[in-house]
Order: sequence, then C-alpha cells, then structure tokens
Amino acid sequence: MEACMDLIQADVEENPDIFEGRSFDDFEVHEGHVRTADQSNYYKVGLRTNTAETGVGGVLGDGMIWYPFEWCLTEEDCYTIGPWDCDVGTPLSVEECCNMIKAAEPHPDKNGNYLECFESFPVGSIDNPINYSRIMIHTDENGLVVHAPRNE
Repeated sequence: MEACMDLIQADVEENPDIFEGRSFDDFEVHEGHVRTADQSNYYKVGLRTNTAETGVGGVLGDGMIWYPFEWCLTEEDCYTIGPWDCDVGTPLSVEECCNMIKAAEPHPDKNGNYLECFESFPVGSIDNPINYSRIMIHTDENGLVVHAPRNE
C-alpha cells in the first residue's frame, strides 16, 4: 500500500495539470477491501445499480450480477451460483432482481444463511457522485493492492 501511495504522489507531483493543480495532500485516499468468503457478509449479493439508480445495471453495465464465492450447503457440497441477468430489456429494480436471485437459490448454506442482497452505487450516481479529490485503492486481506487505483 505504501509503495502504491508513493507512486501516486510522484505522479501527482510530476503531472499537476492532469490533477487540476492539486497537491497529493489535497486528495482523500480510501482503502477498500476486496470481499472474501470468510467475512460476515459473505452471503450477500451486491447489486450495482445504474447511474440513475432506477434499476440494476451490474458492474459491467450489462445487467449481469455475479456472486464471487461458492455456495456451500455442507462442507462437501459446494457449487457455483449465478450469474443472473437483471436486465431483461429494461433493468429490473433492486427488489425484483434480488427476488429473482433468492428464488434461484432457495436453500440455506452450511451456516443457515440464505442469500440476501445489498445495493451498490456506481461512481457518478446520486449516492456516489464523482469526486476527483477521492482516490480509491482496493486491497486484499494482507493489505496488497489488487486493482489499479482510481481517481473518482
């Protein structure tokens, strides 16, 4: 993480025009951790909305929703679930998409949890407006950077 921050700081200092004359100290750096299957919210499916927040758009903007882990009924009975298409010509609402996903996998997992959903808002939406003073850095559980940082 520190090496990544050093690279960003050097880039900001070397290219002030690109960063609207800001110094590195003017930026808010947010470290976002990539989800893992051992976290308490592992059973929740993220539903990325479209920028208007009127329906589910998916991370790629195609309406497809992906669950990043296997669903395990027991320690030995695990399988892939999804993806689900939440754009059937018109983007489904978050509630409609979540209901479809839960209907596709109605069984509780080995811990007794059923699938649930949470809304995720894309950069540029009402609940997550563009903020060029914000730098997002995604790291894993060991603090290693796993995606290219974004100025958003």
